[in-house]
Amino acid sequence: IRELGELRSVAWQDEWLDTLRRDRKARVPILQIQGWTDDLFPVTEAVRMYRTLKAIDPRYPIKLYLGDVGHPRARNKSAEVEGVLGVLTSWFDFWLKGVGPRPRFDVTSATTTPGPDFDPSLVITERSLDELWQEAVTVAAEGPFALANQPGQLGGVPADPIVNSFAAALVDPLAPHLVRTAEAPGGPVQVVRPVAEVAPAGQDGLWYLGQGTVTLSGTVAGADVQYDVRVWDRAPDGTVELVDRGTYKLVGAPGAFEVTVPLFGNAWLFPADHELLIEVTNVDHPFLRPNNIGSSTVIDRIEVELPVRLR
Repeated sequence: IRELGELRSVAWQDEWLDTLRRDRKARVPILQIQGWTDDLFPVTEAVRMYRTLKAIDPRYPIKLYLGDVGHPRARNKSAEVEGVLGVLTSWFDFWLKGVGPRPRFDVTSATTTPGPDFDPSLVITERSLDELWQEAVTVAAEGPFALANQPGQLGGVPADPIVNSFAAALVDPLAPHLVRTAEAPGGPVQVVRPVAEVAPAGQDGLWYLGQGTVTLSGTVAGADVQYDVRVWDRAPDGTVELVDRGTYKLVGAPGAFEVTVPLFGNAWLFPADHELLIEVTNVDHPFLRPNNIGSSTVIDRIEVELPVRLR
């Protein structure tokens, strides 16, 4: 119970972290491979590992790869998987066999792309995680918007990674699966903006790269409330693809509130003629278990902040 409740994050491994601070010889080189689109094991803990070790020593020997790999909804395109395996084998060739060039301790991000093909031109490598993006864009919407915790909502079904992976397997066992649907998303609150309006000046589209946030402020009737967010890319023909999601559990007293929902993160290029669609809801079922406790919320303001890379 203690291991599950108190020691489940690298950030809480005090004995190990103290050893790393005292003894440089204990700093084993680490290769981290993490999926941007792995909804079952989101990127958050991998980023925490990276930042924790870099806080001990900015030169800590860790290499981070972020891509469209892993559990659903990741596509695991063959070209990207082959590239990742190349990084992996080169790493062990050097550190275990002394063969090949010394690996670099940098950060690589592959961009999640629609369709079956992997685009190597959208793979970025920088010296550190924070160098992957250059600025942030903000989308704000003024309310009031009403939310109510209704566990029977089914709007999250099109965005569930397991449901969609099974559906893709039934249609074509070899088809890569990323949540894509012609149905309108089902969140009670939706904010829609043309990509051309929110993209940085001079940019053809919006290259989201990193972990965005969605800040909600208003008034809540309830002391235990779950806020779920989904970010979609909507094409001119009406089809949408799930780009990112996040969740936050508010435990407190009824009344005025402000919470910031951290998104899982992704690297995604929104075309200029598409729309950015943000959903806010209390229920992202079946991906997340609905909260049993009733609540209602009036949101006065929604503010979305997305880190972006300039092309």
